[in-house]
Amino acid sequence: MKHADVPFVIDFHTHMLDEELRAICTSRNAITGFGKKQAPPSANLGKFLDPELQIADMDERGIDMHVVFTGPVHMSTWWADPQTAAKLTRRMNDIIAGWAARYPKRFVGTITLPMQDVDLAIAELTRGVEELGHKAVLLPTNVDGVYLGDRKFWPLWQAIRYHDIAVFIHPEGIRDPWYHKFALWNSIGQQIEEAKVAASIIYEGLLDAIPGLKIACVYDPLALATLFKRVGAERIVLGADYPVGGTDPVGEVKEAVTLSSDELRMVAAGTAAQLLGIETRS
Repeated sequence: MKHADVPFVIDFHTHMLDEELRAICTSRNAITGFGKKQAPPSANLGKFLDPELQIADMDERGIDMHVVFTGPVHMSTWWADPQTAAKLTRRMNDIIAGWAARYPKRFVGTITLPMQDVDLAIAELTRGVEELGHKAVLLPTNVDGVYLGDRKFWPLWQAIRYHDIAVFIHPEGIRDPWYHKFALWNSIGQQIEEAKVAASIIYEGLLDAIPGLKIACVYDPLALATLFKRVGAERIVLGADYPVGGTDPVGEVKEAVTLSSDELRMVAAGTAAQLLGIETRS
């Protein structure tokens, strides 16, 4: 639904899929228990695949723009050799570029990287920014158990800072079989991964070594009140985990915390627009 007191809304946490890439990747990822079960049936599958269905849903939900990322629990290339990962992520980035080119007022394009090889990741980051015009990059929490604050990733972080591009960290799903009982990989595992990557980034000195990085992580709406007290509206973006999350993200923010009109507008679009370097109507 459209909220009259919020003139523009950017959903910073949305996903897309591709049928061919799903066929290659899904059996190797968290959504199938890393190949131990079939992917659960989803009424939302068409919305993952079709930009026009997303736009129709955006209009119904009162969302002006999607920052559209690949779906890492479906299509991560963590399992591949570096060259295969580079080929597959290149296709992902090209598809998203097509969405953004066709509907530039509705989609903000993003980059997925072949994280097995830092040099290949830097090359695809550069292509994504300079050739495709993408505005953000998706990163996992770790690569084979090495978290993003580790010094092996610092050349990539330096390239990210050079391009001044926003980072969205999204867990790919814990591989420990214990977490795949009762879908615990999603209900608690993702939050554990987010805590571990945040600790790595902070305690391994990344933010001191490379100041000015723009990093977004996922937080539960129930934590919003605490989060606002700690960081303020200028450091919070709205994200619904579309198409599997809530249908009224602005309403969820209003229920979770009391904000001034200016703060609500910052969360709904202003902060995201600043991170992405885009303009919105006020």
